[in-house]
Amino acid sequence: MSTALFLPSGLAVTLRHALESDVAAIDRVFRKRTGTGPQTPQPWIDCLVAEVSGEIVGYGYHQGNKIKYLCRLKGDHLSGIADLILENLEHSIRDAGFNEVTLYAQPAERDYPVEKLVNFYRGHGYEASIYRRGMSIDGKPFDLGAEMAKRI
Repeated sequence: MSTALFLPSGLAVTLRHALESDVAAIDRVFRKRTGTGPQTPQPWIDCLVAEVSGEIVGYGYHQGNKIKYLCRLKGDHLSGIADLILENLEHSIRDAGFNEVTLYAQPAERDYPVEKLVNFYRGHGYEASIYRRGMSIDGKPFDLGAEMAKRI
């Protein structure tokens, strides 16, 4: 699979299945952006990457009917990358015979608001069932993420 698509801005994006050699590039960019290691796909997991001008700008993968990871790696000007990856992961899950998609909405970056991510998925038809909360070092509660689902 290698599909050329266009973002709302008109920028050309190629969606394709990840290669084993892509894992190092994903790790490098993710670590630089977040300061932590990503959940990179194993060779047996079907992972999609989005490229702009030959550079990986986002990726996502699922196991069964659960989207395990969806991340835009680069660029605020790339609005629409996560939407394209999500839509294609949903198609893959439906093609595998599932009628529901589940995921855990948790930002990769600590300063990214959970509610913004939850609203992104709500905009795609997902509903939150459980919110997870944690406590900061100074004892203040904060949102960790939300379990979400969508019928497809």
